[in-house]
Amino acid sequence: LKKHPGMKIAVVKEVEHMLFRPNITDRGKYYGLICLNQIIFSRSSVCREAAGYMIKVYLSVFNSLLDNGESVQETMGKKKKDPRRPQKSSSNIMTTTNPRMVAALL
Repeated sequence: LKKHPGMKIAVVKEVEHMLFRPNITDRGKYYGLICLNQIIFSRSSVCREAAGYMIKVYLSVFNSLLDNGESVQETMGKKKKDPRRPQKSSSNIMTTTNPRMVAALL
């Protein structure tokens, strides 16, 4: 990608297609996000377009994680429950399935 910066947007689009396949595992999504994290952008117009598109992909993945029942607060670290505090209803709390996925996004 260093020699051909025009391919950055193509790589981002292909990783996006992979991330939103219906049969992709959490591990596959994680490594797809790690792949996107490794792309280095410059100030050229092609890189700016690819960077803008990658931000949209990140936000789409983040929204899909929240729609699947993951919360940022729960994924960033599990806090000990205080037995003296009343428990919140399950409709207000979203459970987490993969904190590493959110960490890769952040």
